[in-house]
Amino acid sequence: MKKIKQITRPLKMMRGYTLVETAVALSIMGSMLLSVNMFMQPITDLWSLKVFQDDSQQESRLAMLRLMRELNQIKDPSSVTIAESQRIQFQNAANQTITYRLDGTQILRNNRTIAKNVGEFTLSYYNKDHGALASPQVNPASTDIYRISATVRTDQAGRSVTARSQVRPRNLFG
Repeated sequence: MKKIKQITRPLKMMRGYTLVETAVALSIMGSMLLSVNMFMQPITDLWSLKVFQDDSQQESRLAMLRLMRELNQIKDPSSVTIAESQRIQFQNAANQTITYRLDGTQILRNNRTIAKNVGEFTLSYYNKDHGALASPQVNPASTDIYRISATVRTDQAGRSVTARSQVRPRNLFG
């Protein structure tokens, strides 16, 4: 019996946490976590926006660069066969027929997607006097296009990124 008292005595001297103390500690910890979450939420939203803008901007930029580079290589004034506000078809210096067009929310180059989530793809055409052309002359006649401008807007999750550029194709009008 003496041994039992020796074992139980240290247990009686040790104190544990009461239910009230545990509940108070949990409520303080919960309040701290809620405060941290309220502070971190705007930061994660900002980070998500930045990632989206970078991805959309990169996609818009790459599509625009490719379009402008190829428009600059239009073979000659009679090689433009279609010139519409959302579609253009022409031959390049290597006699390849190239078509850019908007299909739903994608920009297609010869039926291959080069940009997704596109909200706007607009081509505008201008003559030598910098006047806008509503319906430019195309093949079989020589085109009267002197300058082409393009706008690409990508939309995703309620946010948008717009890229604009223009080119004066080097083989049109010398």
